[in-house]
Amino acid sequence: MGNFIKLNLKKEILNVLSKLKFNESFEVQDKIVPLAISGKNIVFTSKTGSGKTLAYLLGFLGKINKKQGIQILVLVPTRELCIQVGKEIKKICELLEINVGMLYGGREVEGDYRTLNKKNQIMIGTPGRLILHVNEKKLKVGEVKYLVYDESDQMFDHGFYDNCAYIKQRVSKNAQIILSSAT
Repeated sequence: MGNFIKLNLKKEILNVLSKLKFNESFEVQDKIVPLAISGKNIVFTSKTGSGKTLAYLLGFLGKINKKQGIQILVLVPTRELCIQVGKEIKKICELLEINVGMLYGGREVEGDYRTLNKKNQIMIGTPGRLILHVNEKKLKVGEVKYLVYDESDQMFDHGFYDNCAYIKQRVSKNAQIILSSAT
């Protein structure tokens, strides 16, 4: 267990973490956050419940411009994981006034339009649903600077490799990439 103060996070982020009773950082956060802040592309594994989502989120949060659209794109393999990761990210981002959207299959596409009409800085979604909206030009990802493949092994094992590669081609050429996995 470490201390979030040592991770060079902005004061407003430290205040939110304190407010949410995140008092000590986990090992994965101590290792990943500084690498993400420094702009490195990262591949890492860490057990379920070890703080992976917070690790990649904290590495990028201080770089968000609230006046711009989507800057962080998080791809997840399932609707359930999209909702879980989305709730965790929203909990922190709402206090920072950063908008977070979620797009996933298993619901009517029309339900996505409310999400797409907001100015979100972070978008979490399943590959198929994200690509649907990118191709329909309803989701603009060309300015995305930070691309996360959460549970990347599951996505690749379940046939999403081509979709993940397609999304990579559509985001900024200089986008920083993180691949995380629990296995």
